[in-house]
Order: sequence, then structure tokens, then C-alpha cells
Amino acid sequence: MPFAPAEKKQPNAVLIGETTYENADNEAEFITLYICKPAPQLDEAKISADFAGVQVDTLRAYLSSFPTAALAEELAKNSGKMAINVDGKDVVLVHKKHMWLSAKDRFAN
Repeated sequence: MPFAPAEKKQPNAVLIGETTYENADNEAEFITLYICKPAPQLDEAKISADFAGVQVDTLRAYLSSFPTAALAEELAKNSGKMAINVDGKDVVLVHKKHMWLSAKDRFAN
């Protein structure tokens, strides 16, 4: 699993645990690791620009209700696109433009 800055964590990410490591030579230096449940990652700005009026929180909750494998299968069947209706609006999400299957999918090079 990749490491990413805490700022990259999706809102409402399900936190499994966290731990802080201190530098033994300098207690003022430390790092905190947050372990979160794998979840779809969304580009909120692109979604808002492409699908006016769609609530990103509703979309995030909907996508998070599916196993990663099911989302991957849907994307594979539809050339990397997922068509859904959210808030009464038709939305076509494009993989690696609007959404990623996980932080690993988004940030791993």
C-alpha cells in the first residue's frame, strides 16, 4: 500500500487505526501513520465541474457501499466508465479522471 500525505485522505475515510513514531534521536521529529479502509477516491473538483448539482458526499457514500472488486468489474466491462444516477442526475464517471478504486490506484506509480 502506498503512503500519502494525510491531506490526500478522502473525507469520511474509515479509520482502522493510527500510530505515531518518534525519532529516537530527536523527540521533536515524529510521523503519524493513519491506516484507513480501502475506498474509492474521488476528484471532487472535476466531479463538481462535470456534473453540476451532484452531491459528492452522496456519490462517495454510494460508491463506498460496493466492494472494490465489483467496481473494478463494472469499469472493466464498460471501457473504464461507470454510469449511475445520483441525486436525480445521470453521471458517467471515468476511471482515473473522476474516480480511482483506492488510494493505491490513485497514487501508486
